[in-house]
Formats: sequence, structure tokens, C-alpha cells
Amino acid sequence: MPEIIKNNENGLIISPKNPDLLAKTINGFLANKNIAKEMAITAKNQVIKKFNLSRMIQNTENAYKDVSSIEII
Repeated sequence: MPEIIKNNENGLIISPKNPDLLAKTINGFLANKNIAKEMAITAKNQVIKKFNLSRMIQNTENAYKDVSSIEII
């Protein structure tokens, strides 16, 4: 999910095989809610910017244009 989550900017990437780190991170967010809130705002703004309807339509149109330009032998 690196196209969505930027570690320490709009979220945290933690290995599912490391539950101790996950628990420590959750406790850190609970202790400092301002950091959690800032990350949530950054994440929301990124989603709005990257995944809005007009951008998805443009990406779909570009994909169709790319596929339609392929020469079939």
C-alpha cells in the first residue's frame, strides 16, 4: 500500500508479525492524540486529492486510450 500510506506521514506501516510494536504504536497514539489527529487529517487530504471522482474518470479514460492503442497481430 505504499501508493496510499506514507509511513510516519499519513499512517504507519507495521508488520503483522510484530504485535508488540503494534500495541506500542496504539498506546503511543492514545497517549498523544494530536499526532494521531494530524496523521488522520493528512491521510484524509491525500485520499481526497488522489481518489476523487474526476481523477478516477481521467485515469479510466487514460487506461482505455492505452489499451485501444495496442496493435493486435
